[in-house]
Amino acid sequence: MLRVIAGTAGGIFLQAAKGPDVRPTQDRVKQSIFSALGDRIIEAEILDLYAGTGALGIEALSRGATSATFVEQNSKCISAIKDNLKRCHLEGTVAAQPVEKWLNQSSGKSYDLIFCDPPYHQFKEPLQNHPLWTQAQTLLKPHGFILFEHFFKHSLDLPPPFEITQQKKYGDTIISWVKLQ
Repeated sequence: MLRVIAGTAGGIFLQAAKGPDVRPTQDRVKQSIFSALGDRIIEAEILDLYAGTGALGIEALSRGATSATFVEQNSKCISAIKDNLKRCHLEGTVAAQPVEKWLNQSSGKSYDLIFCDPPYHQFKEPLQNHPLWTQAQTLLKPHGFILFEHFFKHSLDLPPPFEITQQKKYGDTIISWVKLQ
């Protein structure tokens, strides 16, 4: 079962859509991410790409983020995100479209924190070809971070101006922390 770990919605269980492409971030991974983020989440503006259940963006809102935009194309996941926001008494913007299309049409808004968890089967090596990287300089605020989740067998080699500040492995998943130099 997925749940919100801490904050105003702490302990509330989240609905998850079923399917082979849905891989909700495990609670222990979420706990580690948000422990490392600490107070950086407070008043942050969040972008959750391939949002799935919305668990990462919802956790951020619960812990004090001011806004979250969820980008997801799967209709079952979109319903789950909207239901989860209601369950948690939180508000967010849900963009019901493919991430690649959303990135190409992005409004110029920038974010403090971007979660990106593309389907492992869809984005293999080279991960640096993911369309996020071409838009990241306008999407990411100064001192912001991208948390890019990927399969441990796929390496993420980014050229400047990107810098991978840390990588943590959880089972078959790696979370790469990326910032602009």
